[in-house]
Amino acid sequence: MKTTKQRLVFILLLAFSVTGFSQKNEMKAASKALAKSDFTGAAAELAKVKGMLDNIDDKTKAKFYFMEAKVYNATGKLDDAVKTLKTLMDFEKQIGKPKYTKEAKPMLDNLVKSLREKGIKEYQGGKWGAAKITLAKVFELSPKDTAFLQYAGGAALKAKDYDLAIKDFQKLIDLGYKGITTYYTAVNAKTGERENLGSKAYLDLMVKSGEYKEPNVEKVGPVTGTLYNNLASAYLSKKETVKAQQAIEKAKEADPKNINVILTQASIEYELGNKEKFTELMKEAVKLQPNNPSLFFNIGVVSMDQGKADEAIAAYKKAIELKPDYSDAWLNLAYAEIADDAKLVEEMEANINDFDKFDEIKAKQVAMYKKALPTFEKALEFNQNRPDFMKTVVALYENLEMYDKEKALKAKIDALENK
Repeated sequence: MKTTKQRLVFILLLAFSVTGFSQKNEMKAASKALAKSDFTGAAAELAKVKGMLDNIDDKTKAKFYFMEAKVYNATGKLDDAVKTLKTLMDFEKQIGKPKYTKEAKPMLDNLVKSLREKGIKEYQGGKWGAAKITLAKVFELSPKDTAFLQYAGGAALKAKDYDLAIKDFQKLIDLGYKGITTYYTAVNAKTGERENLGSKAYLDLMVKSGEYKEPNVEKVGPVTGTLYNNLASAYLSKKETVKAQQAIEKAKEADPKNINVILTQASIEYELGNKEKFTELMKEAVKLQPNNPSLFFNIGVVSMDQGKADEAIAAYKKAIELKPDYSDAWLNLAYAEIADDAKLVEEMEANINDFDKFDEIKAKQVAMYKKALPTFEKALEFNQNRPDFMKTVVALYENLEMYDKEKALKAKIDALENK
């Protein structure tokens, strides 16, 4: 007669036997489904096994991971496929039986390639939130692809994930990453476009064949200054100006003529309220990029903040000369040309009882309005959907007794505000 203990052992053995039998059936079914490219069916069978992984033998478990990775890969779940392949390879290393690792390695390499392409596409498409993750994953899986961590940091910066950007750029700095790249380019004889041919040997071959001409070898880098500059930008965005200053000093040491470094330093000085230093740095940037309208625009903005209307006007005019349709520059130029308006109004109020003096000041105001009106009307051409600015022009028309224009512009404002 069996004891209770014997019955319990028998029941447990039976349970494990049934479980193992069930798992083998489901694994076979999953394998058949995979062979037929029935990935939905394979996933369903593997899902039944997943909850029982602790109770199956090492050989079956390794096969499970491999099949699951294949399903993830086939259904476009690249991150899950990568994770599962790494789990498989780590597991087989642990048990000392790399049966599936040989097949998993090239599959993982292809997945990394797919992730590279996916990350680049996301970055180029402005999907910064997705790109920052995908590109970092490429580096995690393929540490030799250090440039992808730099791209990931750039995407994080654009996505305003400043903590992640700081982490990525600091890691690159700690790794001593230089980012020196050599480009082997030549002009395609058919298209006339310069292309990067990838290597010196291929460049020489293509030029010799006559398919390409005008070969050029160019080294780009190091990117140390850029890394510190991006680090400074991230800290500045977090209002951590001390750390931003420390990073920008390192950037200047590495790349003092980099215009982005100069502009970031200028932004830090502006944040600290050092507007004179800001203007000085912007003028330094202008020497490097004399045809950049944004630089002159920024000089104009700060000059106005400092009460230097003449300097602001000159800067805005230069910005417009470089970019005739620069709407914000036209708008700011218009306001700069009536910068004395508040002072004149104050003087009129102080002389409200002195009619002669009042009329004299009013005449100055009207003359100023007349002189500035062409600029306001030009600015209006580029700012047709800005009611606040349009109302300023209406006030000018009223003061200059140009009632027909005043009425017409008021009608446009009403139409905008009642859409």
